[in-house]
Amino acid sequence: MSLAVKKYAEALINTAEEGNCLEEVYEEFTTLYTTLREDPFFPILLERDILTVSEKQDLIKSVFGEGNSYFRSFLLLLAERKHLDEVEDMYLSFRELYREKERILAAEVVTAAALTEELREKLVTALRRKYNVRLVELTETVDPEILGGMTIYANNEMLDASLKTRFEGLREHLKQTEIK
Repeated sequence: MSLAVKKYAEALINTAEEGNCLEEVYEEFTTLYTTLREDPFFPILLERDILTVSEKQDLIKSVFGEGNSYFRSFLLLLAERKHLDEVEDMYLSFRELYREKERILAAEVVTAAALTEELREKLVTALRRKYNVRLVELTETVDPEILGGMTIYANNEMLDASLKTRFEGLREHLKQTEIK
């Protein structure tokens, strides 16, 4: 991620915070990011030189005209400075800063079977305590290959309590144990 991407993300988060509209800007930026990821046509219009800067700004005004003025101004500035091609990376940087400010942890749990509601609540509570956060955004993935238990990815850490890993550890231990 380039330094410019981080600087734009920091500028937007600081401006939105000063304007008491951080949540609103986050929601609009998330919507734009999702649209860019799902709609194959929209990114081409914004990121490539199919449209002039003025046409891109008109498109932004028509799409985001009713939205947050700080966010709209941010996008217009990116169009003017020809940085719309970096808007997805800016979102990722913005989201990271937003989560830090709001004490939100993004975590992924991989299990062999879907979590029960009770286990999910216990896991979220444990993660909130461990990382001292206000909220946990939990993504759940079912992978029968892990056999049982779970693997948790959070805060650049991997907490592996899967049966597959335990069995592999046991197998290695048995390989190194001499039979007498």
